[in-house]
Amino acid sequence: MKTKLYFFLWVCLSTLLIACEHEESDTSFKGTRTILAYIAADNTLASFASLDLAEMKAGMAKVQDSNVHFLVYIDDGKSPRLLELKNE
Repeated sequence: MKTKLYFFLWVCLSTLLIACEHEESDTSFKGTRTILAYIAADNTLASFASLDLAEMKAGMAKVQDSNVHFLVYIDDGKSPRLLELKNE
C-alpha cells in the first residue's frame, strides 16, 4: 500500500515539475475579432435561415473595422457550407 502511495506522490510531483515553464510565451494580441454563427435549419426553418443570413450581411456592411472576421456555418435544405462575410 505504501508503495502505491509513494508512486502516486512521485507521479504528481514529477508532473508538476515538468509542467512548469519559465519562458514567457509570445501571445501578442492584435485586436482582431472572429465571430462564428452556426445556423442549423435543415427543417421547416430554412426560410428563416435565409432571412437571418440576409440580416447578417446587412449588419456586416455597416461595420467599419476591417479586422472583424464573420464566419457563418449554415445548414439549411441545401448542402452545409461555411461563409465568410466581409464589408467591402
